[in-house]
Amino acid sequence: MITKGDLLHVACDALDDPGVWQAPVSRFMAHGVLALRPADSLTSAVQHMTESKLRSLPVIDADCRVVGMVSRNDLMIAIAPETP
Repeated sequence: MITKGDLLHVACDALDDPGVWQAPVSRFMAHGVLALRPADSLTSAVQHMTESKLRSLPVIDADCRVVGMVSRNDLMIAIAPETP
């Protein structure tokens, strides 16, 4: 996975080396990515999000394919839905 933070590092590197934009994404992407599964509980999602301090997490299926994303905003809406 490549994040906004990863891209910021690339942009900083590009100040000294404009050729960095031609480098493979694997040079900058995160490895060992934390992910959720579709059956994970809301509690588990909140716990992973707060402990990792990430703003979003991918949701992967049994074949490790990304099937969705869960953001902090998604969790906040699920935890505290709007009331009339």
